[in-house]
Amino acid sequence: MSKRISALLLALVMVFSLTLCVSAAESNASLSIAAQRYGDKAVVIVDLAGGQGITNGKIHVTYDSALVTLLSVRVMTECGAASVNKETDGVVSLAWVGSNLEAKESLLELTFQVDAPGDVAITAGAEDAYAGQTMVELAPCTASMLYEPFVDIDNHWAREEILKAYHGGLFTGVTTTTFVPEGTMTRAMFVTVLHRMAGMPAAAAEAGFADVDPQKYYAGAVDWAVEAGVTNGVGDGKFAPNQAIARQEMATMLHRYATATGLDISDGAELGDFTDAANVSSWALEAMCWAVAEGIIEGYPNGRLMPRTNATRAQAAVILCRYLGY
Repeated sequence: MSKRISALLLALVMVFSLTLCVSAAESNASLSIAAQRYGDKAVVIVDLAGGQGITNGKIHVTYDSALVTLLSVRVMTECGAASVNKETDGVVSLAWVGSNLEAKESLLELTFQVDAPGDVAITAGAEDAYAGQTMVELAPCTASMLYEPFVDIDNHWAREEILKAYHGGLFTGVTTTTFVPEGTMTRAMFVTVLHRMAGMPAAAAEAGFADVDPQKYYAGAVDWAVEAGVTNGVGDGKFAPNQAIARQEMATMLHRYATATGLDISDGAELGDFTDAANVSSWALEAMCWAVAEGIIEGYPNGRLMPRTNATRAQAAVILCRYLGY
């Protein structure tokens, strides 16, 4: 029996990592998992303890796909805006934003088909109500956690939105430990974020901009953005990937993205309350009116819209969170 249980443990052993937005007082949050065997099926439950007040998070689950086949994943609690990614063989991830989890939550239920050799088929144990089949309860596997990764946003005004955008898979850091919130947001960075938001679809052809190297990280995003009608470049066959993106450019790309995804973009605000409304370029006027009406872009405390001011990475994260309703 011990040999069989050990083999089943091997089949179901999981490695968990959790990235959380928590304060120092909540840093005792921990993960645990438990697995139950039902005939040739196994059900794994992921629990979070001591996690009250966690508003953003990301869990990665890895498993041995040579021994088990993932059949289904169920999110067991209200996680605000949540997404599950199970496209990579051997990996499942759950990312969520905008929900205060309770002190103890069951987060995920994963059901597996056990594909290992016959000696893992448990035939001893108590009868369970699950289809009348045999059940064996396994001890929780170990869990490891990594808290908020960025050391440069602790007291930043956009900290919450930065973490939401990060946990939502839209942004990465400039390094593994820094986000650089006041750093310049370039045109290449912004189309890359929009591409991630769209699910990173592949374009049918290259956009053909003279200044876009096909080997650069943003090349696929630029190709998609042109195909989707999100951008048409800056003229003269160029995209200007390293140029800082202005607030009105950002609004225009997001407006076109909303159009491409079938959203209602009929709302528009009057910009007369802003002292610099006349600085909005004609080609960006419709997009800026829409963005202000939707609350995606707001003016500065001095009553100015500043449409031609370059956006920071923090501002871009905030605008995208507003667009997504995070």
